Amino acid sequence: MKHIQVVDGADNCVFPVYAVSERDFKLLFPAHGQNVEFAQDLALRLGGEREAGQLIMRCTAEHVNKSTITGIHGTLFINLPNRRRHFPNKRESDVFVP
Repeated sequence: MKHIQVVDGADNCVFPVYAVSERDFKLLFPAHGQNVEFAQDLALRLGGEREAGQLIMRCTAEHVNKSTITGIHGTLFINLPNRRRHFPNKRESDVFVP
């Protein structure tokens, strides 16, 4: 199992973490070293919003308590296309943090 964090544009977003299967993780983050994805890009890659929605629903079925896990393996951004400029290669390591 891998852990993903979901970040959306809601004012009350708490950035939940979910446990996902290795198979679904690879569908979300297919490129080598990729650990960031945008729902809009996912829909384009999978052939539509329906397919992406099914994957997202599967991946958000098992909520986990952040205090009980060791590490977050990926981040899925929903309705935040403006964040894309910070992740040109869809890797958190690309972001400059002073």
